[in-house]
Amino acid sequence: MIIDKKKKRKKQTTFFHPDEISTRISEETIRDLRAPLQMYGVPQYALEPFLVLQQTAILKKYNSLQNTGDSDLCRDAALKKFMAVNKHMTNFSESGLNLPDLKADNHYRSQVLRSARSIIRMVLTPMEEDEYFSRCKNSSGVSRGVPFAKTEIEGKFTFPITGNERVETLVTRYLQFNPFLAASIEEFNRQQENHSPKYLKTNESRATTVPKNNKIDRFISIEPTWNMFFQQGLMECMYDRLAAFGLDVRFLPDIQKERALKGSITGQLSTIDFSSASDCMSYDLVKWLLPPDWFHRLDRVRSSKMDHNGSLVDLAMFSTMGNAVTFPLETLIFYSMAAAVVYQDSLTEGHKLSVLPTRNALKKVTVFGDDCILPTDSAANYVSIMESVGFIVNKEKSFYDPEPGFRESCGGDYLRGFDVRPFSIKAPTSTARSSLEPWLYTTYNKILPVLRKTRGNLRYLYESKSLDLFWQLCSRYQIKIKVVPNYFPDDAGLKIFDDIDRFRACYPQATFSKVAVSSQGWFQFNYCRFNYRQSELKSPELRYAEKLREVSLRLSTRGVADALSERFKVRKNGGYVIAKATVQSFDQMFNKLRGF
Repeated sequence: MIIDKKKKRKKQTTFFHPDEISTRISEETIRDLRAPLQMYGVPQYALEPFLVLQQTAILKKYNSLQNTGDSDLCRDAALKKFMAVNKHMTNFSESGLNLPDLKADNHYRSQVLRSARSIIRMVLTPMEEDEYFSRCKNSSGVSRGVPFAKTEIEGKFTFPITGNERVETLVTRYLQFNPFLAASIEEFNRQQENHSPKYLKTNESRATTVPKNNKIDRFISIEPTWNMFFQQGLMECMYDRLAAFGLDVRFLPDIQKERALKGSITGQLSTIDFSSASDCMSYDLVKWLLPPDWFHRLDRVRSSKMDHNGSLVDLAMFSTMGNAVTFPLETLIFYSMAAAVVYQDSLTEGHKLSVLPTRNALKKVTVFGDDCILPTDSAANYVSIMESVGFIVNKEKSFYDPEPGFRESCGGDYLRGFDVRPFSIKAPTSTARSSLEPWLYTTYNKILPVLRKTRGNLRYLYESKSLDLFWQLCSRYQIKIKVVPNYFPDDAGLKIFDDIDRFRACYPQATFSKVAVSSQGWFQFNYCRFNYRQSELKSPELRYAEKLREVSLRLSTRGVADALSERFKVRKNGGYVIAKATVQSFDQMFNKLRGF
């Protein structure tokens, strides 16, 4: 009876039906895009491909809140796919990678692998333990034994702290390196009267999934706490070395998009995509490619087994998503292999024994994770080499035709120079009243740029059925439309700040939240903001230990410290609240300075 009451109470809180609304929004949007004589902003050759992509993708990532069966199917599909990839890697490892020895070998594949090995050893310069330990930190995510609500520093350092048996001696050395943190952890647990063991040996990660699209989830593994702590340190050290080598992950996505755009116009650059790339890094391949000291450190903090529904699974891959070193490691391996292929293809017959790549070959390749862009002349050889070491090339999403055409990388989809990237509608966080407004803003802030691109800045308002539906929904649910500048988050409000007067004129029956302008040119308005319920940490010692680490990073060679303020809070699920903003009109201020 208690369960029935809870279910009944949950149904009573349903304020709107997102499935019905999202279906109507998708129908009206597609109808707008297919309206005749409206696509003047899209070249004729890109018109039909753009519409097909948009129609396919608009509900691709929508996971219904009301049909839990779909969520179960997505999760099961992700786990099934992971098990299939793990079996693929097991069979691949048993058959042997046929890795070359260090002796001279004129075979093309062996030369490529040795060149890739040389590149990686140029990137991964030696690392002292002090540098490594100074980078170690807790992540903001969950770990084994630590749920989301306790992912602050206190939760991570509450006894027992999980870690595998190979990390235990590393923990001892780290706490000797950072004695103040060690004393703070002891004092915190003493104050909590926590008499649990300090260390809990956990030699396996735990399988879980996160939403990806309406067909399949994304598989990740949850690592032990101390393992994640040291993985974070190795990740930061790897990022430092990648940046020094010209592969700064902060800027690579924009570089990838520019190169994908160029490749779609010229056909001289190809984009290669992989399936389950992070799960296909063979243990033997990583061991052969990496310097011994780096491999030993990465191997020590990885989980070799995974807990899947209570049963242990031997992992045939080196690391999975969830291990912090996975992304920089796959970036490094994919880059080195691509650069090695490009270099070997550039050599003449008389220079085939050379394995040390030139700077020119290295500049022709850019990689971000498993998003690879390289010259089209070398793309087929690259695909063949990567498949020979266990990677699975997604040939449906890899584009290496020598003619101008489609290219995609890092969220940029281009057809002969035109951006044909579609948008997708995602489900709201709940069906409560507070979730409706920010969900509509998030959805329509994705629709507005497409309407402007296809209809132009002057016409996107007047004949748009999807925007007409927007104000109808606002009227139906008595929402005062909040208007925000373009640099605000998508869920804060509708991004029509520079076009609010014309929007009001087009939809006079819509009700807007007040936007006031002072005589000094300052705008005052309301916006939506998601607010986590937070409370201050109880342990001043642990806070101070983190502050010391922040100061030490500011004095380090990189000169960048983490933003630690949020990690001093206990995070719990919250909800949307109404906040106020004040922003100055720079155009008005500039005009006043000029005397207009």
